[in-house]
Amino acid sequence: VVDRCHGTLDWRGLRLALGLTHEQMAELLCVHWTTIYRLESGKCMRPPRASATLLRAWLRDPELRQRLAAAAFPHPFPEDFADGDGDRSLS
Repeated sequence: VVDRCHGTLDWRGLRLALGLTHEQMAELLCVHWTTIYRLESGKCMRPPRASATLLRAWLRDPELRQRLAAAAFPHPFPEDFADGDGDRSLS
């Protein structure tokens, strides 16, 4: 989980695709909003391990997956789907 989030994830794009503020994203991942800002700005390349695990769990939620699909944002963990493609499983 954590390896997938090491600087390869577009944190700002993900947050915007989900329609969340810095504060809402922070609450979702149980971190301070400044952590989200630092991830988005590249000042922090790695979220806390627990936050990465929470992100993966939250993105299994059908509503959040639909938000990603509506924004045409690729699912950060496509391996979580039986067909190996998070985007295809959203439709």
